[in-house]
Amino acid sequence: MTDPLAYEVLRAGNVAAEPPRSAHGPGVTSFEDRDLDNDRTYYYAVRAIRAAGAASAAGEASPRVAVTPVKTTPPAPVTDVVALPSRGEVRLSWRPSGSPTCRVHRLPSRRRRAATRVGSVRPPTTTFVDRNVPPGTYRYTVTAQDASARANESRPSTEVTVTVP
Repeated sequence: MTDPLAYEVLRAGNVAAEPPRSAHGPGVTSFEDRDLDNDRTYYYAVRAIRAAGAASAAGEASPRVAVTPVKTTPPAPVTDVVALPSRGEVRLSWRPSGSPTCRVHRLPSRRRRAATRVGSVRPPTTTFVDRNVPPGTYRYTVTAQDASARANESRPSTEVTVTVP
């Protein structure tokens, strides 16, 4: 009778480092690593181990595979957006969501037209003045954007509508 194989997952923080061992039970062929840093590359290898009584033998490690986890979860949207129009400009303010950047978007009153980003600010700033706005009715939204390598953007805030005289 052949004893079942167990597998050892090896993880290193750089390609040249000797990875620590992480043993897994017989027949287990998947592994989920947790508590990793996003945007940092890790190097993995796997090797088989056969144990028979008190003796064991380990095979050669597989070639290393580079894996870089990325953050894909967008930040929470900003809330409580307020827009105050005056001649030629609109002053906006909002409650931040904790993200490093807030982006302000202006949409024409007709729903079929796409939004235009008119500016962005970094905390602690929670206001923006859209200048040189022609007379008319506009809709505004604000999004939050995180600082990850992927720059995830939140869903838009609730729209606010203003009429510029």
